[in-house]
Amino acid sequence: IKYIKKEQQPISEGIHFCHDFSHNYYHWLLECLPRLYVIDQFPYLDKLPLLVDADLTHQQITALRMLNIRNHPLITLHKGHA
Repeated sequence: IKYIKKEQQPISEGIHFCHDFSHNYYHWLLECLPRLYVIDQFPYLDKLPLLVDADLTHQQITALRMLNIRNHPLITLHKGHA
């Protein structure tokens, strides 16, 4: 049995940007970051926030901000929280 904490503010919509292996440099470069290119092909997604892991490294956040040309807001998700 695993207890999952509820977030204080519910997130009404967003794009789940990362996954279980986003902390891995290989997956970050070849799986996560290329998703921005795909997301940017659909203008109706421009205002949606990107849901990212809270434990990304400084380098990952910097790369994400550099490639986030549509200025999607970033919402961090903590492990163990719904």
